Amino acid sequence: MGDALDYAVREPTNTLLALRGDLRFTPELSADRPYYVIEDPLRGKFYRVGVPEFTFLSLLDGKTTVARALGAAASQLGPLALAESEALGVCRWLVDCQLASTAESASVARLLDTARQDDRRRVRNRLNPLLIKIPLVNPDRLLRAAAPWCGWVFSRPFVLLWAGLCGYALCVVWLDGSHFAAAPAVIFDRDNWLRLAGVWFGLKLLHESFHGLACKHFGGTVRSAGLMLIVLTPVAFVDVNSAWRFRGKWQRIATAAAGMYVELLVAALAVIVWHETTQPALRCLCYDVALMASLHTLLFNANPLVRFDGYFILSDWLEIPNLHSCGQQYLGFLVQRRLLGWDATLPDWPPRKALLIRVYALAAIAWRVLISVTLVLALLGLFSYLGLLLSAFLVIYWHVVPIAAMLRQVFQQRSGQPFRMGRLAGAAAVLAAAVAAAVMFLGRPGTIVAPAAVEYFPLTVVRAESPGFVRAVCVRDGDQLARGQVIARLANPELQYTAADIQLALEQSAIKGRVFFRDGELAKYQVELANQESLRKKLAEAQGQVEALTVRTPVAGRVIARELDSLVGRYLSAGVEIAVVGREDVKELVLAVPQEDAQPFLAQLGKPVRFRIRGIPGETHTAPLAKLNPRALVDLPHPALGAQVGGPLPVRARAPGADRAERPDQPYELLAPRFAGSVPLTPSQSAALSAGQLALVVFHTADETAGARLLETLDRWVRQQLAQQRPGGRW
Repeated sequence: MGDALDYAVREPTNTLLALRGDLRFTPELSADRPYYVIEDPLRGKFYRVGVPEFTFLSLLDGKTTVARALGAAASQLGPLALAESEALGVCRWLVDCQLASTAESASVARLLDTARQDDRRRVRNRLNPLLIKIPLVNPDRLLRAAAPWCGWVFSRPFVLLWAGLCGYALCVVWLDGSHFAAAPAVIFDRDNWLRLAGVWFGLKLLHESFHGLACKHFGGTVRSAGLMLIVLTPVAFVDVNSAWRFRGKWQRIATAAAGMYVELLVAALAVIVWHETTQPALRCLCYDVALMASLHTLLFNANPLVRFDGYFILSDWLEIPNLHSCGQQYLGFLVQRRLLGWDATLPDWPPRKALLIRVYALAAIAWRVLISVTLVLALLGLFSYLGLLLSAFLVIYWHVVPIAAMLRQVFQQRSGQPFRMGRLAGAAAVLAAAVAAAVMFLGRPGTIVAPAAVEYFPLTVVRAESPGFVRAVCVRDGDQLARGQVIARLANPELQYTAADIQLALEQSAIKGRVFFRDGELAKYQVELANQESLRKKLAEAQGQVEALTVRTPVAGRVIARELDSLVGRYLSAGVEIAVVGREDVKELVLAVPQEDAQPFLAQLGKPVRFRIRGIPGETHTAPLAKLNPRALVDLPHPALGAQVGGPLPVRARAPGADRAERPDQPYELLAPRFAGSVPLTPSQSAALSAGQLALVVFHTADETAGARLLETLDRWVRQQLAQQRPGGRW
């Protein structure tokens, strides 16, 4: 601690310590014990101390030594008073926080040294690229003028109205949620960036303004407002630390929740307008507002595992104002007890509070690791080498520095205690094994995947062999048919009349032939015989066309045809498709291979691949990859793969034109071309699977590792999203 703590090293108990006269002390009562809030009006900071600490420091008037103050506190509190070591720790804390001073700590040299330390800390914080805080204005006067006009927003009737609007908006999203699945495309659409930036700025300004209005509504002050850059993401802020002055926790909770409160209200109104309007531009704007005001608020501001609004709401609700610090203290205890093998102890927390602190500490560290991994992958995918530098800085700043600081503090507090080398070596071995496992996993051969769907192969198309009007349909979609079973019956009176005419002409020709033969006109008899042969051929052809009016399946299998009943009464020309029949024991997987994975799949032709069926976890099958088309197309290889019916591939409506006219059966096309492939299934696999089931084809490649594959996939996904251009009027 340097010269600042010389008073505590030479004669700690004889030191005269004086509290600053401008400090404000406010008594508070939590669920388990009373405490005091110390307000530093000069620096705008608040601190929380218990009754024993307050009793001791209230005696530090600059005339009473630490020893006398400690004795006086002991006479008042008895066994609840601070021990000498605890009192000296409080003294060090008071001096370090500039809440109290001694003759030495108040000297010019000491003040200059403290000012230099504050300047260095301030510059270090401003140079931190992961968290840069820039104060801009003092909004207190403006908020004081606006507060009387906005107080109704926090009234009980309006809160009930807010709940009703949010509930109605949730119902709208639930009933029409397919349109909200396009969130990534909206975020990465370059044409939408400028509007999203404006929406973001307006929402954050509104968010922070309502924090300030709520603070003023309950009697607080707002000293400053400005901008923060969190991992290069701009976020507005207002200083509402004066909320610690509020006597009730619900006022502090309302102040912390005010920003989310107004953003969710805006999101609900945007959803309702989006649902009711038909103007494309307004619908697009409302969609952006609803997306930014709801998802961001719920994922970040409401998250209690980071020190945003959700954290302060949770800590006040649980009445554990120093929840994060207590969690860090518990993690330090784990390090001392489990890692170093020391006999460490925790504060005497009540059982409920102790459990909550333990759960929060472990959840927060798990979230910190998860978000760090996600940010590292995102930075590497977006910025390449610059992303590598930012990732290294992020890991050092978020993990290495806090761990090093915690270990340094532990060693300073427990200096001289021996290490239990066995326990330390065991913990190091576990950590090394975890790192080795991660490295081994990332060094494994990369995994190539492609979505697929089960389909009949080959499909037998049943067509109308003779033209006619559909009189009856005898089957339905999905029926299992036997070979020769009737599918539909057509009627064509003209064909029947033609066959009857030919039959009559044949009978007349037979009569003429007998007459010519009786009269001995052999030449005419021979001509009539030839005419009869020609008529018989015509009759057989006409009768075949009449028989073909009864449409039968040429093979056994399952009928595949939608809206068969709609064919009744329609006229079908010869050759028109009526239905498709597929055999249950002969199927294949139809693949949709991404363009970047075409070469690995070509190298896998003729070799076995594994596939998993969607909805059947833990079950894998193996079959050879038989075919991969040489040309990538935007046509869906199978209708079940499209996102419009719940498939994994993003699609868009085909633009009006020749392509849509040529493919009326496929109104949607892929956003990016894909190669179609096929994997034939064995009879047992075919019998066990149904046509239309979704699957995922998987195999490993030795050309790249899993880690490289992961980074490449992330980079490709981001670049594809950035390159996507969506047509106008998409909503």
